[in-house]
Amino acid sequence: MNTFFLGLEVAALAVIGYFGRKWEVGLARGTPPPGHPVAVLLRFLRPHAWIILATVFVFLACPRLHPGLVYVFPALFFQQAFLFAVNDFWDREVDALNPFKKRRNVLSSGELGLSQGRLLLGLLVLLGFFLAIPLGGRATLLSVLFLGLSYAYSSPPFRLKGRVIWDLVSHAFLVFSYPFLFTSVALGLTSARNLLLYLLFVLVSLYIQTGQEARDFEEDAQVETNSVLTLGYRKAFLFMIFLLTASFLLAFGLVLSDLVSPLYLLIVSHCAFHLHDVAATWKSGKYALCFQNAWGGFIKKSLVGSLPVLLWWFLFK
Repeated sequence: MNTFFLGLEVAALAVIGYFGRKWEVGLARGTPPPGHPVAVLLRFLRPHAWIILATVFVFLACPRLHPGLVYVFPALFFQQAFLFAVNDFWDREVDALNPFKKRRNVLSSGELGLSQGRLLLGLLVLLGFFLAIPLGGRATLLSVLFLGLSYAYSSPPFRLKGRVIWDLVSHAFLVFSYPFLFTSVALGLTSARNLLLYLLFVLVSLYIQTGQEARDFEEDAQVETNSVLTLGYRKAFLFMIFLLTASFLLAFGLVLSDLVSPLYLLIVSHCAFHLHDVAATWKSGKYALCFQNAWGGFIKKSLVGSLPVLLWWFLFK
């Protein structure tokens, strides 16, 4: 029975992710997204930004059909949705200054009222908390910590995303790596393998946040401060190179030690691509394009990087 419900949950996540991505791509191309209530609600949850990676990280942490996954997926769904929705709620005025972000943020565009937004945020908190309870005390406490920090990350007077060092520390815990950590804790999978993989994903999360702050350098300078604004471009780029190098070595070490499959060399190849793109961006002098250059052509890079990885896997698995 659990397998049946788990299949339904994964299918639902796939459908939500598909439409979320479709609307986001259409929006970037100038196509207005649907304005019916269900679509507005889903756009407020920003599923395209997290749903695919969150699902992948759950299975990376638990590469088997564990009965507890039937609670992990919905708990993570509402927790991740709260993180992105509460960020859009408190960034609505700043987002309104950017034409694209104004169309994407349903609060900035006026498609969703503030009272409706508050009600939905409260509902997301309750669902994210109560669905974690069947997974045990540790998962429940971790959920409380996540929901509290998600609020503090974007909301005044805390506004951790606008504080030096705290912006990186909170992002490393909240974004990208959290689904892996939650799954490991909730299902009691705190092995050396998962601990080292979590460290790897934290390093990647720090790299992503630093790149985003470099991209938004000029916009952020008008409203708040952060670590990249304090460090300056030169030190920020050196920090990104350090994070990518550490990620490259850690991922390679995990494969060589047989703690993970050779398929994890996909991470190694992506680190190599990003190191090249970060260095090329620095050489060009157009520092704000770092994030765009590094993540542009992601599918093409994945296909190119996968060829030697798949060859290794077939030869040495």
